[in-house]
Amino acid sequence: MALPTHIPDDAICEGLSANRPPLFKGLHYNFWKRRMMIYLQGIDIELWEVTRKPFVSPKKEDKITPKEFCDLEPEEKRLAQLNAKALNHLQCGLSPSEFNRICNLSTAYEVWSKLELTYEGTNQVKESKINMLIHDYELFEMNPDESIKDMFTRFTNITNGLISLGKIFTNEELVRKILRCLPREYDAKATAIVEARDLSTLELDMLLGSLTTYELEMKRKKKKKDDEEGARKKKALALRASSPPTTDSEGDSSKDDEEKLEDEIALVSRHFNSLMKKKKQLFRRSQRKPFKAKDAKENTSKIKENEVTCYNCNQPGHIKPNCPLLKGKKIRKKKAFIAT
Repeated sequence: MALPTHIPDDAICEGLSANRPPLFKGLHYNFWKRRMMIYLQGIDIELWEVTRKPFVSPKKEDKITPKEFCDLEPEEKRLAQLNAKALNHLQCGLSPSEFNRICNLSTAYEVWSKLELTYEGTNQVKESKINMLIHDYELFEMNPDESIKDMFTRFTNITNGLISLGKIFTNEELVRKILRCLPREYDAKATAIVEARDLSTLELDMLLGSLTTYELEMKRKKKKKDDEEGARKKKALALRASSPPTTDSEGDSSKDDEEKLEDEIALVSRHFNSLMKKKKQLFRRSQRKPFKAKDAKENTSKIKENEVTCYNCNQPGHIKPNCPLLKGKKIRKKKAFIAT
């Protein structure tokens, strides 16, 4: 089982021998608790039983005074001997500052319970820790640029912390949680695992190996793609370097062409701006020009003139007093009168 919390290697300076109990200095209690439990079980499984269960010292008939060792029954002697061994191993696994906490306790069970209460807290404290770890568990996601191995380490740190506080997970729950927290590039692999495997029997170690293999394959393909792109860029640079340089005359002509084009664009732009300015001025004048009744009357009179007919010449467009023929007759009569 992985460590409940992340522990640097240089922090573990004691307890790596099978003949020496793991040393607890006040840090990483869950790590030490797990190792001490296995250490006691490895020596004698009954040592662990007498540590996790209360040991009641045999009393005399008055049920107050403890019995002398010589007065104990064989089974009582055996249990007392187991308690003494377990207590000795626990005390040897504590630093001086931690030993001061439990030096007055007489049974291994009391020492174990005292350390649990000190570093795991009461039931309320345990519940708060469980809620915090469950929050981390529910929001767990694989970080960008994080390897599968590092992601698994973070995940097992959270789950082991919950397990040490009494939270139980099935294997299928852990596998499905891992598959849900994978990034998008692992979607194809996750789908294949769900369809091809029985998640209730798939071990986390097998899942770790399968995802690590897929991760290495993706890295290989990415490296190959990057190498191909790098080769194409180098080839393009080589072709550009090998192409003949342009002469001064070609450079001057291209520069002149660019200047001419810029001048033409500027000229067209000025013409366009001038036209837009005139259009705006005409629009403003038409908006400001008031409506005149005289113009409406003239338009109406013109329409009426086109509709009337002269009684003198029978031509449309005027009436008899305005007839040109009648005016000519009047002028001739006037001249004849003057001549006489």
